[in-house]
Amino acid sequence: MKNELTAPDTKLIDEALQYLNEVFMPKKHYVVALFRDDRGTIHRGHNYKTHSGKSNICAEMVALTELLQNNQAPDTFVVILRTEDGEERIITPCGACRDLLCDYAPDAHAIIKENGHLIKIPVKSLLPYAYSV
Repeated sequence: MKNELTAPDTKLIDEALQYLNEVFMPKKHYVVALFRDDRGTIHRGHNYKTHSGKSNICAEMVALTELLQNNQAPDTFVVILRTEDGEERIITPCGACRDLLCDYAPDAHAIIKENGHLIKIPVKSLLPYAYSV
């Protein structure tokens, strides 16, 4: 089910862009994720890129971990990438993050871009046919 964005969703995107400006470091920190919990509190995270690539940490994992450590329930999130040429794009999580989100935030919603339009979709739709225990 696809949903139109609300005013709080637009504010979340604006805050993510502001946070990206604060933490951006070429080839080190170029992806941010912001989660809004069910109380309206914003939880932020950015990626940690390593030289070897083996120890990279995704922005979604950082933000979601902070949210869960505060015993909050995730509601909506957005992930934004700044390309090497300075373009900012709303992106979908990688496969590992989709797996993590399905396990720890199954009822949350992701803000994504589809056919040039921003929409909000359930996390479960990011990983169709996910395993279940």
